[in-house]
Amino acid sequence: MTPRGRSHIIVNMAVSVDGRINSRGREAFHLGSEYDRRLMDELRVRSDAVIIGASTVRHDGHPMVIRYADLRANRVNAGKPVHPVNVVLSSNLDLPMRPFFENKDVSRIVFTTKHAPEARVRRIPGPSRESARHAVGGGSS
Repeated sequence: MTPRGRSHIIVNMAVSVDGRINSRGREAFHLGSEYDRRLMDELRVRSDAVIIGASTVRHDGHPMVIRYADLRANRVNAGKPVHPVNVVLSSNLDLPMRPFFENKDVSRIVFTTKHAPEARVRRIPGPSRESARHAVGGGSS
């Protein structure tokens, strides 16, 4: 929250000179320097949540976490969880379960649409499943 009590959004991403955030084939590579990765983590330390698109979850597979031990300690000392909540946006929940949902240090909220098959909703673990159901207006079972 800002000093006025208003929420705010920070957008940070690495972009290549030609305006891309990834390669055409989405192969694994590092865009940006170690300094850039540290800066991204410093912004995550200040954040309550990180929004992640379904394509990023499918491609990268892992949750967005704070990589640097000193920055994780800063969050904990400030009374926050070790990592910010990972908020996933997926129209149909075509998501890999591993390793994204395995890290117990990261809370997740999943938003989907009414087009997500019930079988995929049921695959989402625990509290994340309930967030996916409520995001589309469904009840819990």
